[in-house]
Amino acid sequence: MRFCFGAVLVSLALSLSQSAQAGPIVGSEALAGNGTALGGTPTNDVTLATSVSWNSFTDTHHQTGDFTAVPNGTVINGNSTLELHTGTPTTPWTITDSAWGTFTETKISEIDYGTNAVTAYLQGTFTPGTLFDSSITSNTATMIISLNQAGGPGKAVSTGATLTTPAIPIPEPSTVAILLSGIAFVGLPRLLRRK
Repeated sequence: MRFCFGAVLVSLALSLSQSAQAGPIVGSEALAGNGTALGGTPTNDVTLATSVSWNSFTDTHHQTGDFTAVPNGTVINGNSTLELHTGTPTTPWTITDSAWGTFTETKISEIDYGTNAVTAYLQGTFTPGTLFDSSITSNTATMIISLNQAGGPGKAVSTGATLTTPAIPIPEPSTVAILLSGIAFVGLPRLLRRK
């Protein structure tokens, strides 16, 4: 069973590392946000921000699958505002470049808050641009955006993002709770029987 699971993981990793020839885009890419600006009151604390915007995003040399076609250091326009609340946005956030393509947000499925940090899990679609083979088509996508404010409120905010296609399902917290309680329900009697 372990060998089977390991073989599946290896084959998945190999398939993501190879560029697809036709069909929906598959792979991932790491990006860095440039010119991060917070919205809301106050505008200097990432954990209280209600929106965030960027001047652009830059490819950070970490790509898999079809995204290996993107030249290292490619700059993508990101000059629109992302609303920091879960659910469907009033105005969908997009980043776009004719060569790179377009990511369009359809919803934020989860937002995690930490000390001087916020991580948002966006669902959406990615439509490839001219850098990609013309036979590669749009696909669902997940973008995980991490905002970090080292030193606390009033300091600069750095942004890291990972775009993955197809979209990664992000379970609701209630789903995780049900799963864990089910595991406990099944495992507890076995543990008690051993003693």
